[in-house]
Amino acid sequence: MDQQVLDEQMFSGNLITDNSGRRRVISVLFYLQLGISILALPVNYFRTQLVYAVLDGEYYVPPLISVESLEVIGVIFFLVNLLLFIVTGVYFLAWMHRMYANVHRLNIPYLKYGQSWAVLGWLLPFASFVIPLQILSESWDEMQDFIRRQGRTKTRFSKSSLLIWWMLFSAFFLMVIFVLVLAASNNSFTDIRDLGQFFLISGLVKLLATLSAVVFFRQFSDLEMAFRRIYAKSFTSDSEM
Repeated sequence: MDQQVLDEQMFSGNLITDNSGRRRVISVLFYLQLGISILALPVNYFRTQLVYAVLDGEYYVPPLISVESLEVIGVIFFLVNLLLFIVTGVYFLAWMHRMYANVHRLNIPYLKYGQSWAVLGWLLPFASFVIPLQILSESWDEMQDFIRRQGRTKTRFSKSSLLIWWMLFSAFFLMVIFVLVLAASNNSFTDIRDLGQFFLISGLVKLLATLSAVVFFRQFSDLEMAFRRIYAKSFTSDSEM
């Protein structure tokens, strides 16, 4: 079968659907988040030191930067992070829905969820800590199994990157909730110090979570692309028989 005809069939719905455009956008967004997370660490550190100095009765201004400038930078980092989080979330949900739909095209009867749960699973309280991980893990296993059934017994994809990312992502999310609860409780001397420490720790966890997201998504999308290519070859072989 001609490669151009095969590609037309693949992307018209007869085979699995192309997901490479979303993959490229998400990769760029993850790298942007990684850069922001790295830059945010010194900003959060200076802001925390400033809070400690004020609490100790000193008015310490970090060299080469004013208090007002530091606060403006902090607000900018927050807004940029929020915007990147929203945009990345939208693209990630779109990518995950299409990826899971492609896995469903294998006609596997024992898949745990329908295609729509690739999106709905993120929106349900508490269940969002379980369902998305199950869908990603299940998709990973089924794509790996399909590749192996086609004679590729040795694959270089390890699911450990998925599990590490999920643990760090969940830890960061829970820390954000804890910090918000702490901030809303009261403004006592001890709590403000605790809040500053948690901001630093949560920033570090966010950095690690974002770094693990880059690694996980690169491996997962490479697996998805390998799955698509091998699926196409198996379709070609079946069509030529």
